Amino acid sequence: MKTLVEALANYKLVEMQSIAAKRGVPLPQAETREARAALADALLSPAHMEIAVQDLSAAETEALQALVAAGGAIEARKFARDFGAIRKMGPNRLQREKPWESPVNPAESLWYRGFIFKDFHHTTHGPEEVIFIPADVKPALPIDSPPQKPTVQWEIATIPTHTIAPDAPAGEDLFCLLVYLQTHFVRLSPQDKLPAEHIRAIRHTFSHLNGDDDPTAAQHYFDFILHLARRMNFLRKQGGRLKLHAETVRQWLQSAPDAQLAALQKTWRADPTWNDLWHTPGLHPQPTGWENSPMLGRSKVLHHLSGIPRGEWVTIDGFIRAIKTIEPDFQRPDGNYETWYIHNDDNQPLMGFEHWDAVEGQFIRHMITGTLYALGIVSLGGVSAAAPPTVFQLTPAGDAFFRRGGKSSSVALAPQGRLRINPDDFTVRVTPKISLFRRFQLARIAEWVKRRDDGVVYQFSRAGYAKALEQSISLEQILGFLNRATNAQTPLQLVDALHRWDRRTGAVKLERLTVLRVNDADTLKEILQHPEIAPLLGPPLGPTAALVPERNIAAVETYLKKHGYL
Repeated sequence: MKTLVEALANYKLVEMQSIAAKRGVPLPQAETREARAALADALLSPAHMEIAVQDLSAAETEALQALVAAGGAIEARKFARDFGAIRKMGPNRLQREKPWESPVNPAESLWYRGFIFKDFHHTTHGPEEVIFIPADVKPALPIDSPPQKPTVQWEIATIPTHTIAPDAPAGEDLFCLLVYLQTHFVRLSPQDKLPAEHIRAIRHTFSHLNGDDDPTAAQHYFDFILHLARRMNFLRKQGGRLKLHAETVRQWLQSAPDAQLAALQKTWRADPTWNDLWHTPGLHPQPTGWENSPMLGRSKVLHHLSGIPRGEWVTIDGFIRAIKTIEPDFQRPDGNYETWYIHNDDNQPLMGFEHWDAVEGQFIRHMITGTLYALGIVSLGGVSAAAPPTVFQLTPAGDAFFRRGGKSSSVALAPQGRLRINPDDFTVRVTPKISLFRRFQLARIAEWVKRRDDGVVYQFSRAGYAKALEQSISLEQILGFLNRATNAQTPLQLVDALHRWDRRTGAVKLERLTVLRVNDADTLKEILQHPEIAPLLGPPLGPTAALVPERNIAAVETYLKKHGYL
């Protein structure tokens, strides 16, 4: 850091005189090195320093303490945001307006007292203008030690009227995605995108944000679930089709419920390729070349969340305000609010610190009410089911996520969870007590019917049996699974139906055929008795016509010509 004499090196005479007038020391009369040294000595004298500091207002003292706490220098834009900007004035304007007599903010007051100066430092973002305290001024300041960095003050709330259970919908909906891709032929577009009809069908089975209320939020959520599946190596592309990596999917499905949820949480937390800001509803980042660090904003918010008192409900707005107070630049290390091109839903640009709540605030809000809720880390609450959530609380799974000794709130799923099949309509209600692996096996051979508050309903049907056959699942395998899953309590009606559906498989065929027509019945009888032509024909259609299978048309035509019929 420069010394006071070095900081004054390029000052014009009127600028040095303005500082001297404000501090009550003799005015320099020339722009010489000796004059600058004399001014610096006067300003650094303990008596003048003591008087100048005692004359500071509370806001000016706070600004000086902030610089001391930051090591003596702060980026100019950050300092101006908190304590005001220093107006640029040439010599003539300085002499005319005398701004040191009535500074407009704490920054100008310190500037004209000779406490702070401007310089450029080299940073990772290039040359950056900073406000600094000269190296020999900083230890001479008779001010109290700077206050410790404030901590986030949480707004503790009462238990909300309505709570949203922390059911970690991301795990359930990832399961629904995997089931759909296992049981449907999904061909990707040339850009490796899922076709819209498949997206709609998958979202229809989701437990959360299925698109009925907010299509934009639903699409962001679907993208998140699909991205998780890819990052966890569950998906593969084969011949243009999106399929499952059977072994990695099996390992996840067969793992304990807490481990299943933790795998999703850890995948998201360590993922540098998922940009939460670019998937925040209400924000539309414009791809103009600017970049942000997905890991930085995420890690900062998680750091503050880890300090939430256990078992306490905290207001979402209060949490956002606390971060704005303690660390507003949590995702912008350069403190620059003019370089990120982000629009709102009305296509209005959100540039400048005045839009912090619309960008950073919305980012934090979505992380709490969207991502962290979906991953089971927080539960939400509000005044009613129809109103947006206003408070949140860390769940036991959230405590475990932050390694605070908590235990997951997931129900311990027993692998032998029993299926109970209705003998009248062959429906089965799957509750959380049934393991995901068993549910996956069920979903391959039964049709998804609907989702209820107490579980998901599947139904055994002829269409479901046909779907199983398409996956090369035999009747014997289905019966073996049912015997294990129901503890040998499969209704006999369903067993009979499965055998009946199996017997009828292949009993009906649809073929493309050609009709052979002749002028009289005797000619057809002759052709049907011909040793070379007859084996290639299908059954007759009346006395003068017969069917020809499509695969035999060329051979029949050849023999008819050979024997003079054509």
